[in-house]
Amino acid sequence: MELLQFQPLLAAVAIAKEAAMIFRRNRRFMIPVASFGILLYSILVVTNFLYLRHYLASLMEKLTVFLVTSPMSAEYANLLIGLQQDISFFFSVEWIFVVGYSVTALLFSTGTMYGAAISHLGKDTERVDIRDLAKLTAASWKRPLVTSLYTSIFGIGYASLVTAILLPLALPRATFTTTVLSLVASLLYAYLSIIWTVGLVVSALESRSGIEALGEAERLVKGMRIQGYALSLFITVTSMVIFQLWRLVSFKQPWWNELIVFIVVNLMWLVRMFGVTCYTLYYYDCKSFHGEEVSDNELMINGDDSIHYTPV
Repeated sequence: MELLQFQPLLAAVAIAKEAAMIFRRNRRFMIPVASFGILLYSILVVTNFLYLRHYLASLMEKLTVFLVTSPMSAEYANLLIGLQQDISFFFSVEWIFVVGYSVTALLFSTGTMYGAAISHLGKDTERVDIRDLAKLTAASWKRPLVTSLYTSIFGIGYASLVTAILLPLALPRATFTTTVLSLVASLLYAYLSIIWTVGLVVSALESRSGIEALGEAERLVKGMRIQGYALSLFITVTSMVIFQLWRLVSFKQPWWNELIVFIVVNLMWLVRMFGVTCYTLYYYDCKSFHGEEVSDNELMINGDDSIHYTPV
């Protein structure tokens, strides 16, 4: 009886172990996916950081001149208009970076899902390489994109609701109630993210997207929520630990701190990829739980070409 109580947790641990095995066993195509993702993400982070540093230095210089300029002078109006234009340009550029981060995460997450699926369903993966994953991703990226738009809307709505509830409590002073509610909100978010993440996997591996994919994810996780919640908590806690360690580390030399930020960002990216792999395996466990065998022996590309593998 006691063993049955821990069965869902043991299943989640087994999924995490298999995810680690996938990266180790299929290095020839999983490591390139991780490496290219880290490289592109790193370029975005470094470029964004350099832009922010240049922008803030320029803004402080203009603000210094602005504060000592007489409000009655024509130069004051010109400086004010210039500051408004700079701030508007800043937000436009940052939106470009946000889109870049999102597209990078979506494409490489989709590639990771296909890599995990091929590894989980087949033994013979010697003929599969990064180009095959790229073909699969290029053929199906629209479905995960549509689903990610829905999950982003839901996530923003949830964050707005939590902020509206917690902000009035947090403004006077940090209270025990605020801390408890924040923890509850994080745990609830981890629970909701199960459906959202499985929905993305459904979008990549099936011909579904948007609400239809999320509805299918809701159906699949019934009876398997504890396993999914354990995975979600593990990934969330790991990310939070990495983030908190970064906050505790401080060096006198600024460039050391910048290097730590760079390392933390890449570690968070690796955690994300590992989480995507775990959820892909979790998706197949959910299908098995509902008695839905995966009998296909190929992953289709554009409806014509295919990647073949030997079923387990």
